[in-house]
Amino acid sequence: MNSEQLDKFEVFADLDEQNKIIAARQVQSEAVDKGTVLFDVGEQDGIEYFLYEGEIELTAQDGRKKIISAADPASHFPLALLRPRKYRATVVSERAKLLALDIEVLQDLRKSVPVAGDAFSAFSPLAEGITAVIDDEKEADSVRNFVESAASAIVENRLLIANFDDVSTTIFNVLQDPDLSLDMLISAVQLDAAITAKLIKAANSAFFGGLPRVDSARAAIVRLGQDLSVQLVTVMVCKEVFQSSKEELQLAMHRLWQSSLKLATYSVVIGRRAQPRFAQGPALLGGLMNDIGTLVIIAYLDQFPGMMLNISEHVLASSRIKKKLGSVLLNHWHFPEPIVDAVEYADLYDRPKEEADLSDVICLARMLIRMTSYRKLPVAEVRDLPAYERLGFDLDDPAMLSAIQEEAAKYIQLFQGAFE
Repeated sequence: MNSEQLDKFEVFADLDEQNKIIAARQVQSEAVDKGTVLFDVGEQDGIEYFLYEGEIELTAQDGRKKIISAADPASHFPLALLRPRKYRATVVSERAKLLALDIEVLQDLRKSVPVAGDAFSAFSPLAEGITAVIDDEKEADSVRNFVESAASAIVENRLLIANFDDVSTTIFNVLQDPDLSLDMLISAVQLDAAITAKLIKAANSAFFGGLPRVDSARAAIVRLGQDLSVQLVTVMVCKEVFQSSKEELQLAMHRLWQSSLKLATYSVVIGRRAQPRFAQGPALLGGLMNDIGTLVIIAYLDQFPGMMLNISEHVLASSRIKKKLGSVLLNHWHFPEPIVDAVEYADLYDRPKEEADLSDVICLARMLIRMTSYRKLPVAEVRDLPAYERLGFDLDDPAMLSAIQEEAAKYIQLFQGAFE
């Protein structure tokens, strides 16, 4: 390897020229065949591997899997940094080219790199924005370390969160097309037999009681209408993310999904009634993803339980931490900017701005759910929200509030019925 080839990898790219030349001399290049196991769960080896060509499958102890390709940003970092190893790494392409370097050699080379220039400190500004409000220095350090570590795990693809598979990604991208047509929607839905079946089930539900049964994706979509069909398929695709192979975690995922679905449904109804109206797709997606940062924390602490010893209650309770990590994940997944902003800012009720945006829709939806479900907020407090004024609502009209509640409940029933 020469020093220019090493620039692909973050830990070499910011070395000075002398240390880069040393690294190029020390690193070993290996061509390995399909099925080769580089390391296994629990091993305490002293070698860092870098993927230069091909694909590697990382398998966690509980069976969760993730494939890393040389074309992915995750390959810019060492494979599975932690020791003892948390994954089995297996070559799944016909051939793979790997670089191997002794950990101690790598650590010596990186001693000359200023901390501020290290790739693993890229999230310091993110953490500082959160810890600025924490008075206790030790507590602030624990939160800072957690946020930086969790954010790094996201962008390096070391966090085993269920992502969209290839078919779901294709469908999801079609749904986001501003020129989406009926035929495009039908073709996308037919890529997934399970989604097709659930859509047909929804079209034959009591929601459309008395109508003849339908038995095709086209007939179901025609009956549901394009807008409602897009909403249902969006819900079906997004539900994949709220999954865990561990029974104890799946319960937490299920609860998070139920609350997210309710928030999304209220967001759609509120967005439709706002002046001016908001598109239903982004409102639904913003609501479904609004608490995705909680999922990040659940998944991270499951993978790295030792971190629990070093963090304070601020991590588990702080809305700001959840929102920041949620926005990091959605940016990593290339979600549209309005969705990411809505996730990050929906809890900032008094954020100054002139025009309503999606975060206002989700903010008001969350407050109405609290008011109608738990009766903790009087109508007057909701009416005093800046989001309320920007969205053009008049909650002095009790009939309007009841209408929002009833319409949301009807759609929640339809959405949940599709999964039974």
